[in-house]
Order: sequence, then structure tokens, then C-alpha cells
Amino acid sequence: AEEWAARAEGREVEVAEAFDISEVANTVYAHNFKHSPSVKSIVGLTAKAVDSLQADTWLMSPPCQPYTSQGLQQDDQDPRAQPLLHLCKLIQEVSHPPTFILLENVKNFETSRSHGTWISTLESSGYSVHQFLLSPPQIGSPNERLR
Repeated sequence: AEEWAARAEGREVEVAEAFDISEVANTVYAHNFKHSPSVKSIVGLTAKAVDSLQADTWLMSPPCQPYTSQGLQQDDQDPRAQPLLHLCKLIQEVSHPPTFILLENVKNFETSRSHGTWISTLESSGYSVHQFLLSPPQIGSPNERLR
């Protein structure tokens, strides 16, 4: 979605890499963008591997299940939160951190321990943090979920 949005605004976008462990999501992504995402777990990424991508912007949508009001709300104890927490470590280790990082998730993420760790990491790494709760129709998407 982020790639389409950038292109719709006439901005040139080159995707250095996409990561997803979902076969269904990867099939849809490959159909839409003619590139198959890496199925490598983000938890297995090293700072050297991330640096090699030379990505100026990270667009992220980590799993929402650890935070959603309809889930178990295990937060940072849920194994699905581990990739985001691993990225918190990598941001501090990479030689060439991204200039911009955009992360979307569900309402309740903003009150989670994972969110606290994420924001602390960004601020201690010199990032200026801006947060919003938006509903996709506010930005032209027909999906009615507050993000």
C-alpha cells in the first residue's frame, strides 16, 4: 500500500527489499509488484545485512495480534512482537540507519510496552517522532480500521 501511495503521488520508489513470512501475503505482493518478498525472518537479520540494502526509508507493518483488543494482548511477550523488538536493536547497530521510518499498527499498539520500547529506541537514536491515530478513509483508502 505504501509503495502504491508513493507512486500515485508521482514519486519514484525503488524497493530494496520486502519481508513477510506469510505465503498468502507474499503471493499477493509478488502479483502486484512483480517482486517476491524475502521469507527470511526479520529476527534473523544482522546489521550488516540491513546496511547492505542501503534503504533510506523503512515502511513497516508489524503483526497486530500482540496488541489488538480482540487478541490475547500479550504485547512484548508474544513471539510475533519479536521482529519489531529485534529492529529496535538493529536501528542502534546499523552504520547507515534509514532517514525515515513509517510504522502502522492497530489502536492499542500506542499503549503497549513494545510501543514504549520502539519510541525510546527512536528518540535515543536521534529520530523525531510523530504519531497519529488515523482511519484509512482519511487518507483515501476504503478500509474502515483505525490505525
